[in-house]
Amino acid sequence: MGKVIRTSASRIPVFPEPLRNPSENRSPADHTDHYNPAKSLVSTGQEPFDKDGTPLFQGSIIFCNGYLSDPVKNIGANANAIMDFNPDEDRWYVFRGANADESNPADDEDIFTPGELNGRLPEAQREDPKQADRLMQLNRGGFTKENIKQMIWAKDPRPVFSYGPAEWSWGYWNMKSNQYNGTNTYASYFNAQGNEYFINGSHGLGSGAAHRIDHGVLQGYRWAATSWGILDRKSFDGVSDPAFKEILKGYTPPYRPVTVLGHSQGCACAAGVVLGILNYAAKLGWEQVPVNILFLSPNQPVGLTGEEYQNFLAWKKDYLQVDKTVLTLWNKDPAKNARSYIDGLAGLFNETYNKLRHEEGIYEHLKKITGNWEAYKSRSVQFDFTNDRGDPVIRCGDIPGISSACDPRGDCTLLSFEVYPLGTDLEKTVASKADKKQFLVYDVDGQTHLGYLFLPPFIANRRIEFDDWEEQVWTDYEVLVMDYARSFLRYLKLKHYYAAACGRGFDPGAVTSLNATLKGLYVKKLKEVASSLSGLYQRFFAPAVGTRKMDLHTVVYCNYIASLVDYAALQEADLYAHFSPVPLLTNRKILDDWNYERDTIGVTTNIWERILKVGGKKFYRVEKKRIENDKHDRYIYERLDFRNDSEAIKKETCSQKKSIPTSAGDTDYINNLIKKYSKK
Repeated sequence: MGKVIRTSASRIPVFPEPLRNPSENRSPADHTDHYNPAKSLVSTGQEPFDKDGTPLFQGSIIFCNGYLSDPVKNIGANANAIMDFNPDEDRWYVFRGANADESNPADDEDIFTPGELNGRLPEAQREDPKQADRLMQLNRGGFTKENIKQMIWAKDPRPVFSYGPAEWSWGYWNMKSNQYNGTNTYASYFNAQGNEYFINGSHGLGSGAAHRIDHGVLQGYRWAATSWGILDRKSFDGVSDPAFKEILKGYTPPYRPVTVLGHSQGCACAAGVVLGILNYAAKLGWEQVPVNILFLSPNQPVGLTGEEYQNFLAWKKDYLQVDKTVLTLWNKDPAKNARSYIDGLAGLFNETYNKLRHEEGIYEHLKKITGNWEAYKSRSVQFDFTNDRGDPVIRCGDIPGISSACDPRGDCTLLSFEVYPLGTDLEKTVASKADKKQFLVYDVDGQTHLGYLFLPPFIANRRIEFDDWEEQVWTDYEVLVMDYARSFLRYLKLKHYYAAACGRGFDPGAVTSLNATLKGLYVKKLKEVASSLSGLYQRFFAPAVGTRKMDLHTVVYCNYIASLVDYAALQEADLYAHFSPVPLLTNRKILDDWNYERDTIGVTTNIWERILKVGGKKFYRVEKKRIENDKHDRYIYERLDFRNDSEAIKKETCSQKKSIPTSAGDTDYINNLIKKYSKK
């Protein structure tokens, strides 16, 4: 190719203007070192192509984190939950904490860029897990020595009570359990090495998916306007010099594909980010954009309202009676220690606030505001364990219509387990009974049949945790849920004994959360809990015994607390299922016991391999091999060689089969949303 001569006529502008922070007088791109290749080309003279003038293929990847739940570093958001404030409202009394900014949805602080990442964690040091860990310790918030010194001597408590900038972003996805290679697994696979962006998708307990999608639209539009660096179609088409135009292909969407990945609350944010990017591209005249979309453990995949919501509350409050807050500590079995059972404290089932009730989930809102739902969902893949049903993250599950790399059929049901006493009509009570694994539940004597336990397929049964760098296998989920089923069915039977003996029902309100926590430290050792039901009946409840009602109450009281203690451990395990796709993406043990008849995917190597099996053919990328000789056995893929890979790049960029029409994001609803914010 001939040499490109730059003149003032060849300087191509980037339109439209990015969303502006109304409090700023400077360009929003100035807050950090945004990589803007178009600006590099037309203004600085840098060469965004190889020596032969070949246009470069460079992907970008955006990670949208979920709720930042640390009680110290996000103390404001936790205060909102306790005081029953709606975190989605932009009110003076609602704490922001570490959540996304509601007053300025396109706030610079909610976008962490490659320049900022390299400034805090240089790429060369991120490649070594031990060095990455050392740097992360220096960049994290909380009660570290340095942060405490600053709080005391500089009288600045903010580092203690906040996340470090690299911690909420890069640190959310990278940790010892994945050798600090979480984001690089995705980035290297999608040809986006060195182009990792992070958008804050944390909004707080009670936030609605529809709101987070709208918020993500603005964040995605701002990212595209400040960091994507594509040219407008009219200017590109107007270039007459063939050599220069060939180079400029490097600034068109086919050569700048975008991958957007969300986890938990961040899935709704990611869904909106995609629409914001599509809207920006539409304004630049592009009709198709290559986008890959991945959802991990989607929070609020569909709405929860009406009869379904009322039935859910009845199951939790009236049947299981778990509207409490219980901490379990100092158990020999670490799987029995729990601090996430906060149902009562957070008012999760309080019908005054209805924090878990939402008219629209991701599915309903996307279908309403997206211009082409069929195209949108065709570019998406999701993964969510079917026991990702912890109370604080209800509801979780699969987004209807989107390919699932976990349960091939998709599952957005509400319960991670079902437990019923003897005498229950199971055929009428248990939905899709044939698809579920059934267990018989026996009393502590191992002989007395108490009832039935049902689990869905495709659960996170293996519990893989890390003590420093050492991998540990904790108690399986099936064991924990069986322990709870036994405790609950014992409590249920004892309630019936109590009602028959006393002429009134047992009041669970007599058990406070504090009492349950304190007595829970030793309740399992009490004879009232360790003895069989038949023994307890003969000792306390048989008509001829004549036991005082207070003693009868104590027996039921202790067994109720025992069931709450086991439920606390189960909540921790449910939340493990929710978070594990992030730290254990490539772990080889987490799926090693899967053997489900209807698993049409058929891959049990790890979560990542299942995602590749489902999405490999639909993902827009230039295929590169995995580096096999990595000493940490990480999933890292080779970088593009633009000369040797030129044919593969040309083949991928010439096809539009893996693109989304920008009309999907160019709708009246989305345009009005952007316009409304721009006028603020």
